[in-house]
Amino acid sequence: MPAPVSPRAAADDTAMYQRASRKTADTLEMLGCELAPQRRVVHAGDVIYRAGEAFGKLFILNSGFCKIVNLTQDGREQVVGLKFRGDWLGFDGIANSQYACDAVAMDTGEVWVVRYDALLA
Repeated sequence: MPAPVSPRAAADDTAMYQRASRKTADTLEMLGCELAPQRRVVHAGDVIYRAGEAFGKLFILNSGFCKIVNLTQDGREQVVGLKFRGDWLGFDGIANSQYACDAVAMDTGEVWVVRYDALLA
């Protein structure tokens, strides 16, 4: 049985979560202004990018969450990562000029699309 959590510890956890949430919101606001990304609404099951697609964009998850998956040789899906608000997606495509995994939305959210060449300019 888990140990009971004191009210003070719970309050400390809540305060820490609120600070982290505010920092994420501030960072997203700054990125939205600086990068002027294309905003794309996604729904559960929507593919953000697929393994083998030509790399050219990075993605910032503004809301919702998604999974990063590989397909095994026998066709099964292997989840290799979960991404949440404020996370970047698509770095797996830089080295070989194509994405190595699929990124799939798990619920309704907003993805910001940023052209990679615009980041280098």
